[in-house]
Amino acid sequence: SGELLGISLFPSAHKFGLDYIRSSTRKGFSPPGHAFFKVWDELMELKANLERAFEDSVMAVQRRFFEYAGGELLKRKAAGNIAYFDDLLTGLQRALQGEGGERLAGAVAGRFKAALIDEFQDTDPVQYEIFKKVFSRDDRALFLIGDPKQAIYGFRGADIFTYMRASRDLTAKSTLTENWRSHPLLIKAVNALFGLCDRPFVFDEIPFRAAQAAKGKKHDELIIDGMSPEPFSIWYLEREGGNASGDYLNKADASKIIVSSVSSEIARLILLGRRGKAFIGGRPLVENDIAVLVRKNFEADMIKAALSRLGVPAVLNQTGSVFATDEASEMERLLNAIARPGNIGALKAALASGMLGLKAEDLDGPGESGDFLDAWISVFRGYGELWASRGFISMFRGFMAENHVIERLASLPDGERRATNILHLAELLHKASLEQGRGVNGLISWLTEKRGSDLTASDEYQLRLESDERAVKIVTVHRSKGLQYPVVFCPFMWAATPSAGKKGPPALFHNENGTMVLDIGSGEIEKNLDEAKKEALAEDLRVLYVALTRACNRCYLGWASNGGKAQSALDFLVSGTGGGPFLGPSAEPAMSMPGGTDKVTSDTSIPARLRALAQSAAGAIKVETIPEGASYHVGRSEAPRHLFCRSFGGLSYNYPRIASFTALTGYDSGSEGPGYDEAAGQEELEGSIETDEQSSSGLEPVYQTMELSGGATHDYPQQAGSGLREAAEREGGPGASEILRGSELPGLDRPALPRLDSYAASADTMGIEQFPRGERAGVLLHDILESIDFAPEAAEKRMIVVRNRLRAHGFEPLWEVILCELIERALDKPLPCREGEIRLSTVRMKERVSEMEFCFPLGAISPQSLAGAVAPFAGRRDYGSAKKEKTMWSLPADFPERVANLGFSKIRGFMKGAVDLVFRSEGRFYLLDWKSNYLGEGPLSYGREALEGAMSEHHYHLQYLIYLAALHRFLQLRLPGYGYDRHFGCVFYVFLRGLSSETGGVYRTRPPAELLDRLCNLMMNRT
Repeated sequence: SGELLGISLFPSAHKFGLDYIRSSTRKGFSPPGHAFFKVWDELMELKANLERAFEDSVMAVQRRFFEYAGGELLKRKAAGNIAYFDDLLTGLQRALQGEGGERLAGAVAGRFKAALIDEFQDTDPVQYEIFKKVFSRDDRALFLIGDPKQAIYGFRGADIFTYMRASRDLTAKSTLTENWRSHPLLIKAVNALFGLCDRPFVFDEIPFRAAQAAKGKKHDELIIDGMSPEPFSIWYLEREGGNASGDYLNKADASKIIVSSVSSEIARLILLGRRGKAFIGGRPLVENDIAVLVRKNFEADMIKAALSRLGVPAVLNQTGSVFATDEASEMERLLNAIARPGNIGALKAALASGMLGLKAEDLDGPGESGDFLDAWISVFRGYGELWASRGFISMFRGFMAENHVIERLASLPDGERRATNILHLAELLHKASLEQGRGVNGLISWLTEKRGSDLTASDEYQLRLESDERAVKIVTVHRSKGLQYPVVFCPFMWAATPSAGKKGPPALFHNENGTMVLDIGSGEIEKNLDEAKKEALAEDLRVLYVALTRACNRCYLGWASNGGKAQSALDFLVSGTGGGPFLGPSAEPAMSMPGGTDKVTSDTSIPARLRALAQSAAGAIKVETIPEGASYHVGRSEAPRHLFCRSFGGLSYNYPRIASFTALTGYDSGSEGPGYDEAAGQEELEGSIETDEQSSSGLEPVYQTMELSGGATHDYPQQAGSGLREAAEREGGPGASEILRGSELPGLDRPALPRLDSYAASADTMGIEQFPRGERAGVLLHDILESIDFAPEAAEKRMIVVRNRLRAHGFEPLWEVILCELIERALDKPLPCREGEIRLSTVRMKERVSEMEFCFPLGAISPQSLAGAVAPFAGRRDYGSAKKEKTMWSLPADFPERVANLGFSKIRGFMKGAVDLVFRSEGRFYLLDWKSNYLGEGPLSYGREALEGAMSEHHYHLQYLIYLAALHRFLQLRLPGYGYDRHFGCVFYVFLRGLSSETGGVYRTRPPAELLDRLCNLMMNRT
């Protein structure tokens, strides 16, 4: 206060007061009676009065600020339409307490019959009020699950007093006491330690119930040097000199000793594991079996540094900003040197960084004007030019590669941590340069600003975790909650928190109603400070409990006494007096000394109490003076890697995929070569999908719903062009056994070809033989045939479609005549079937589907399984009943062999595809595929024998079997009374370039139903 008022007093000012002088005057002597001392006392009294008045004024200002800030913050957030997560909770709480609160609570409760709140010890009063208001009804259930002994997140707003209040409110309680994590003897040790006090967690509402080892749980044994040591080891640090009369060590010195001992023990255990002398469950103990739990980040840094000196790999799991690291400072020095290479001081600072690693003798030996520094100036000037021309990240990558920075850092004990930070900083600098448009100087200013700012809590600025493979884990107790480790070290739990020694305001505590109160200097500040210390001690005890219960096999607890200068949770548990007078006599320890039954008196030494504790938990606790740190060097794991020869059996994917005919046969749909011009992009292996392992057996094909006849509704496959939905738009209809009435079908009279007088005369010298080949031509023809109306009266419209499609696909207009003639020829071509002939010109738009898509679940298939399914039918020939001399169906004898030699590996998932045309005639369905392949000149090139060759060469037999299997299965599922012989006609493959002759260009087939059923059973995983 003196400093605040501008009154600067020397340290011994109080010695001029009369009270001090009188008390310091020796017996038999008179104190000096100079008037100065009386005036000095008056001055000190005025000073004290002024300070009190000033403190009262400050408290008044603080109170007014708190009252103003709360309301003003709400107003400003409302004006800016801003809401934080806490506002959502408080808003709901106010609404539940308001006029319509009961209706709102009823509406929320109407959606949920019960609520189960896990980790309830970490809730707060607002959340509890909400849940209590909603679920405090006879027909609703509210389950609160939590362990108050593990309530350690008070700094985040968690309120243990809310749990205690709920515990008083509720009568139905159940307790879980079984511990499935830790070894039974370790459980016994923790029970013994926390059983020393009647109230080990300070508050009556948080009782301690001894945990029980889970029955039937088999625990891995920790064996060290052939022995099974006590699972709970307490290392006690004696006073200086190792005797009771020595001075107590200060906290810093005690911490150094304990850190040295802990790091040495960790190194010893790791080396024993590597030498086959330390095992857990029969396997060697390794680095990542060990965790060190700390409370503060600086404690983690101390442990990491000590382990690094011994060559022990360790990983920090801590929070903090990457801008607060040494690497950020080095990065700033490096960038300054690159921006100003002529500045010798900046250059030397960069060269001495860990990234470049030059020593003092390297920098001072040759002299500032020597060739050595001149060379580096030139190098850094080059980096600056690269930065200015190509950006930061290009420059930095070059710098890292040319100077082998990662390799140099990797040789250091903490090299992985350093490299992680440097790469993280480079990423952030690159992002800032791109998003904020910062150049060289702007980026350096940005880095300097970030390093000097406290506002670096963004997730992207947080320290990233380096690899934790074979590394000791250094974790804060708060982050370790819910985790477990075979071996745990707790080196700093003996240290008291800063609040334990706090002597002045403010005091943050809970009153008798459980409401949080901030006392900034009331008349009861001393009492309230005691309450705040009591709550801080209670949380320290809970943190201690969480730390000690993370271990599965062994726990090391470091302990150093400070002579009662400050209170800690461990002091409280063992002595019962460390908590201060506010705890009262009920916290007296309940431990008995060896040989007697009386409670330990408060003047008994801590070591004696610890030995008594170990004796009371025989075989579970070992108490010993902290061992001296020994010199070990661990290094990276020397265990040999087990290497195996890789084997490769082709592309093998176990995950579900979307397959197609193109994927199975391995054609490259992106090629554009003569002779093979399939439409592109229709059937591709589209990649992996996530689906249930059994999906292929439980799903049916994906289809659209349509009305086929007489109001009966059925599902037809999804399609891209005109759909069978249009084909079903008819009135009236037959029974369920038929789809359409034959009387409504179009006649089979041959329509006349349209007149082509308007076509260009240049067509006389050209024909379809000259039409371009390749994929582009195939795509064009498919597009036209998909879009046109087949009816004779639509010839003019077809001409317009051809003209527009030629332009859209980039073809010359001169091909219009050729393509129009080709299309008319295709529509008028007699398609032979069992009943005679069909012409597409008789098929109305509503009786056809162009580009009919299908997708069905695909069971696991392979080339071999497909070949096995078709093998019994290879070489067979079936003949149509109408014309015996013509083959109705045949499958080449070598077809199974061709299928077995396909290059795809076993595949499952879904089969998809698109059929060029499905149409209906005389109550039968037909499948047609357009082919624009060029097979040669002359009619013989498109005769039956030539077409058989093309069908085999391009695996078209497999294609139509897949397409027909999809249609066959669909009709089985969706068409009442469906029969293959009655409802399916045949398959047509129309080779458009071969339609000039009367008999060529059409390949017709009709596989037997038995073959289709076999394929459906195989591909759709049906039995």
